[in-house]
Amino acid sequence: MENNPKLLKLLELASQQWRQHLENLWQEEKHYTWWIYIIFIGLFYINSINQLDKPYKTVLIALGSLFGVFVSVMGYVVVRRESVFFHEAYETYKRTAIVLGLNQPIPSPNFYKPIKLMELQRMREFGDELKEKANKPLKKLLASPFKKQKRKDFSIRDCFQLGFIVVALLFIVFGILLGIVSSK
Repeated sequence: MENNPKLLKLLELASQQWRQHLENLWQEEKHYTWWIYIIFIGLFYINSINQLDKPYKTVLIALGSLFGVFVSVMGYVVVRRESVFFHEAYETYKRTAIVLGLNQPIPSPNFYKPIKLMELQRMREFGDELKEKANKPLKKLLASPFKKQKRKDFSIRDCFQLGFIVVALLFIVFGILLGIVSSK
């Protein structure tokens, strides 16, 4: 195990960057979800107002639905992009830990089982493989809820991404249905 101060500083910086991207992911998921709730409430409110003329109400619902689709798609794209940054930061952290030898077990002072600071990790190439690991392809993401799989194969991030897609479709359907109902 090397005790190189520059590598230790890099490990600290990589750890901070990794945690920052994790925090960014949560903030983005949270804020886009809030926007979606606000838009849905606004659409229901507009639909419930009886004093509005029907053509005006239809236009407002159509524009609100389009804005909802836009926010949902933006949430999906932003979360996917931040997931790539998160995985890149995590890979940098793991690589630095490997160079420092933190992936190797160290002897226990009481001669029992060796102490593992982290699971044995191997270095992988940066690039497309990392991007694939960060996000499922759209087709796989859409099929995920219907497949029998291990819990770790369908992450919280996958749920948010799938949720943004479903909500975008709901905004489209909602806009069409409310537009039809309010124009009659």
